[in-house]
Amino acid sequence: MTVQLFQTVRFPSQDSISRKLQRLMYPEHLSSLECGSFRYPTEKLRRIMPDVLGEIESTLESEIQNIRLFWTPAGRNLKIHSDEFTGAVEWALNWPLTQTDSDMIWYDGTGATLCSHEGYGGLYTYDESTVQEIARTQIIEPTMVKIDVPHSVINRSDHTRMMLSFRFSTLGHQFML
Repeated sequence: MTVQLFQTVRFPSQDSISRKLQRLMYPEHLSSLECGSFRYPTEKLRRIMPDVLGEIESTLESEIQNIRLFWTPAGRNLKIHSDEFTGAVEWALNWPLTQTDSDMIWYDGTGATLCSHEGYGGLYTYDESTVQEIARTQIIEPTMVKIDVPHSVINRSDHTRMMLSFRFSTLGHQFML
């Protein structure tokens, strides 16, 4: 049995949504040498961009729980990890804000050695010598991604990779695979 790990999604107003999302304010520490994330206040964004969040929720028949911005600086790799999704489902919608030469890679975590767990709602990181690559893709448009399977990002670009990740408390029937 093969598990689906990603699926591209097309939105009716996708180009307009992308332009609006790219205008969001980014944390000042984005230029750091480290990979990182920032959690946007979802209810504030719901007030500022009700049309954007409304279209995402109606298209996916899903309810947004939280929104995170992830960045991977030029030439950097994100640790192999799986996301703790307390109160959310195991899929996220990743929406690229920058186009970079980067891959999202999933690994078979069967028998993997857990290295650490970073806080409530955080990450489980894995020893890379104990996992095997099972799939990879370049995310160049909005894509549903499986976040409970070990995964990482490799950014081969000269630019920072920025990705908005929408997490859901419910998920429509099309992703109940």
